[in-house]
Amino acid sequence: MWIWHTETTLMQCLAPSSTLEIVQQDGQLYVMAQGEIATLQSFGTTSESLGGLLSRVDRWLDDCQLSAAGIMGFESSAVLSQPVRWLAGHGELVECWSGRQILVALQAGKTENLSRDCLTKPAVSRHSSRNRLLVDDALVDRVARLVAQGLDLRRQLADDHLVIAAVIPVVMRASLLDAWLRGLNSRFTRGFFMETDRWELASCTPERFVAMRDCQLEVQLLAGTFREGTTLLEKNRLISEHQAARRALRNLVERVCLQEDGMFGGINLTIDCDVVGFGAIKHFRSAFTTCYVNNTSLLRRLAALTPSPATGSQHSHVQAAIRGLEGQPRGYYGGCFFLRTPGCLETLISIRSIFRMRDQDIAELVAGAGFTASSTVEGETAEIIVKAMNCARLLGCEIRRVATHSLEKALVSAP
Repeated sequence: MWIWHTETTLMQCLAPSSTLEIVQQDGQLYVMAQGEIATLQSFGTTSESLGGLLSRVDRWLDDCQLSAAGIMGFESSAVLSQPVRWLAGHGELVECWSGRQILVALQAGKTENLSRDCLTKPAVSRHSSRNRLLVDDALVDRVARLVAQGLDLRRQLADDHLVIAAVIPVVMRASLLDAWLRGLNSRFTRGFFMETDRWELASCTPERFVAMRDCQLEVQLLAGTFREGTTLLEKNRLISEHQAARRALRNLVERVCLQEDGMFGGINLTIDCDVVGFGAIKHFRSAFTTCYVNNTSLLRRLAALTPSPATGSQHSHVQAAIRGLEGQPRGYYGGCFFLRTPGCLETLISIRSIFRMRDQDIAELVAGAGFTASSTVEGETAEIIVKAMNCARLLGCEIRRVATHSLEKALVSAP
């Protein structure tokens, strides 16, 4: 099942008739399909690329007039030309498979448009206190080591804005769906939930990314994060960083439109450094619109645009360096969640999420920070820890904090 939740759209699919998963393992892309969408395998070729498969899936959704939701993974743009291999079932994947290997996950079927009052809010589980995030010295030290290595990597790559993410374990014994549903109305305005027979993922992401409809493509960018009380000098520096990320986004959109359409008709800046807030945390936001050719696959175009410059680099050598540092692919984190209705597509950046294999008590929460020239180990460590704590609270987890010296020092040093 899946549930899509924004300020304007609340849609769910409780019993998908078709599911598709594309995962990456040991450098190979594997496809698993169930339901009607599995018939696409019969019309593919042994050398079909990821981009070719996404185009065929997109045409199939339009032909069947189906709505679908899913995940586009962080590494999708780097492997669009890589061939895919169809599997008969999950058994061919090794036991160590995890959510960080998800490249594409999609479910289609009968959908319902709902009002917020129609969603049933479950009673608080008597085991809810067992859903917890433990924040202690060991966690802070591990994140600090990763941050220090990330800052060194940024200098080596000469990358203006390098996003590094830490995987943080969460005890998740009660239903993740129940915890997520309880927070929908009061605690976050945009979210996505998806579950399969093997895993479940809940997100309270605050950021939009791409929307495509009526031959118009709109992209949004949130970059340049600051807290209340930040000085004017610091805000001006953050605006400069935001504008650099905005130039990267503009160049990305132009390149993708040229590749996909063979033409580019120009791009319009519609939102210029607007300030949006999530409590005490503020971001600078910009948005662009441009035209695209309507016979080009929406899913393929989305894969080419992913990841956003705000969450990671499009350059494959930078993605490889990030993977080497973090120890595994990003998978769903830093990519996007999408809602694909006939002729339209909208997305949310896939951050602020918890992923759990259904047979395991330990889930993973991934929190990241963007490193720039002024970043410090203490400041970025604190940002990652604070983001993890806020995300856990929004997604129904108890924070078990061990108030030790190094933890307090990290949190106090947050900007």
